[in-house]
Amino acid sequence: MDFYEKELKRRESLSLNEKTKLLNELLKRAKFFDENWYYFLRGIRLYEEGKVSEAINLMEKAFYLEKNLMFCQFITKIYEENKDEVNKKLWLKKKNNLVRFLRTEDQNKLLINHKETIKRKLLDHANGNLTIAEQYIKRYFDRKDNLIDSEISYIKVLKEWSSSTPLMYQGVEQNENVGGGFFIRWKNKGIVIDPGLNFVQNLHKANLSVLDIDIVIVTHNHIDHNSDLKVILDIKYQCESALQYSNIKLNTWEKDQVSRSIRFYVDHSTYEEHRKNFEENKCDVTQFDTIISQKEKQHIKYSDSIEIQYFKTIHINQGVSYGIVLDLKNGDTCKKIGFTSDTKYFPELPVHMSEVDYLIANLSEIEKADLCKKGYKYNHLGYHGCCDLICHNEIYPTYFILSEFWGGKGDIRQEIAQYLKIDSLSCKKDIYIIAGDTELCIDLENDNIRCSKCGGFVHRDNIAVQNTEGRKLIYICNRCEIKK
Repeated sequence: MDFYEKELKRRESLSLNEKTKLLNELLKRAKFFDENWYYFLRGIRLYEEGKVSEAINLMEKAFYLEKNLMFCQFITKIYEENKDEVNKKLWLKKKNNLVRFLRTEDQNKLLINHKETIKRKLLDHANGNLTIAEQYIKRYFDRKDNLIDSEISYIKVLKEWSSSTPLMYQGVEQNENVGGGFFIRWKNKGIVIDPGLNFVQNLHKANLSVLDIDIVIVTHNHIDHNSDLKVILDIKYQCESALQYSNIKLNTWEKDQVSRSIRFYVDHSTYEEHRKNFEENKCDVTQFDTIISQKEKQHIKYSDSIEIQYFKTIHINQGVSYGIVLDLKNGDTCKKIGFTSDTKYFPELPVHMSEVDYLIANLSEIEKADLCKKGYKYNHLGYHGCCDLICHNEIYPTYFILSEFWGGKGDIRQEIAQYLKIDSLSCKKDIYIIAGDTELCIDLENDNIRCSKCGGFVHRDNIAVQNTEGRKLIYICNRCEIKK
């Protein structure tokens, strides 16, 4: 405690004459050595003489020179005792400021008392805990799932809605609706198509990881097709950086798994928008040819087992959009997956999709003329385009997966799929038409669908598609349906 504070505490127990004498002695000392205390002690003398306003002025002057706790307490006491003798409004404001100062001082004292405890926690945090990137890597190797643990090749739909619809529904109904993209696993290679809004979130919910990705394909520069590109790049960068200082033990193979590069195949507009991120992360990027016509199909060989074929579609005025055919080989097995992306129907589209085993069609929304087949939508397949694609004499996919639903007027995915089945009966084709949602997973080797409840793969005839709360579709096998 300061010398003056001790003396003022002692002064409280003295007689009146002794108090006056001690105050004079303190004033003499403070006049030459401690300006702030000199003003404060003079303020005490004036206050004891009944000169409240003059006293408070000197004490405040002392307080502004040094934010002393005793000054603050004494001035606050004067405000309390003399609230009717001074300008109430002004003094009340000053008093509140001083009370806040006192409260802050008390909080600071508590913090100081806990300094060592806080420091110990900070040191433990800095030295002991795994970073989130290390936890992410650890989770990648520790997870258990019949898809991850086996050699199954599959298509996993990781998309619900298109455009900004999922975000708008979150604003209107305060519930979880998501966009997304598509994940395909072939010979332990992970292929992503159009990672739009919420794609990585959906990927994680499916017990998958950014570290599962080897190829990313972006068909055009819209947010529902490429908004999660930056997220993929950032997570990949953080994981690779963590390898340099990791506290988890990884063998050579595991380190190679984390650090293996992702190959990007993107349209020119997407590349330009993400150029800085691609360059900073030293990504291997291939841009699709911008001058091909709708009639042409270009081929890019990723490996002996994976080839990417692409062609120009009709969707956006500014920039170019592309349809994709993945040619997947494994020994004598060959599977082709067609992805229309966003496009209006055009004559060459069925030709490009003529050999595919799985056709993912981006429908968007239906309109009256479109539903009645009086005209095609101008930038999406719509109902009419999907129906003509299914019934075209060159199209014989095993699965016709409906996707890219706008959903701005509600969820009619099931009804669209059912109506398409009815309309295509006259074509006499064994094509399984199904509405895609984030629970849909198809085994590419046996063409079976994974049950959303038990996780087993069953024949498509033993699967029922059901609506659930929150505009979500699930795919339930007959055994789980009976149990229900």
